[in-house]
Amino acid sequence: MTPKVLIVQEPFLLSEIYKGKLKALGIEGDIAEGFDEAAEKLANEIFNLVLLDTLMDRVKGKIRGFELLQRLRAHKDLRVASTPVVMLSDLSLREHIEKGLHLGANEYMIKTQHSPNEVVLRIKKMIYV
Repeated sequence: MTPKVLIVQEPFLLSEIYKGKLKALGIEGDIAEGFDEAAEKLANEIFNLVLLDTLMDRVKGKIRGFELLQRLRAHKDLRVASTPVVMLSDLSLREHIEKGLHLGANEYMIKTQHSPNEVVLRIKKMIYV
């Protein structure tokens, strides 16, 4: 079975780039545009990994990526709750990194510090352990 990654990245063009790079590695990418669509997909499908942005659908100062991560980790289905999550973010302060890891991200990467090729290779490594 082909591994499947949920891609939740802003801007949307970035999601398309990751989808193409994952496809080249034999991994299916499924794009969710924003918090609501991602939450719905996570409630109804099983993914091998989630590539999650912290900044999406900015509402009243909430960082929705952290909120989505909390929902995922609290899911009643253990297959969903234990899905590996790579947070790929513009937020680079130590407090953001620690929060992401504390909430259950398996990895927290800064967009400006990691090329798309490096990100997808790490995803591949996590999926094919």
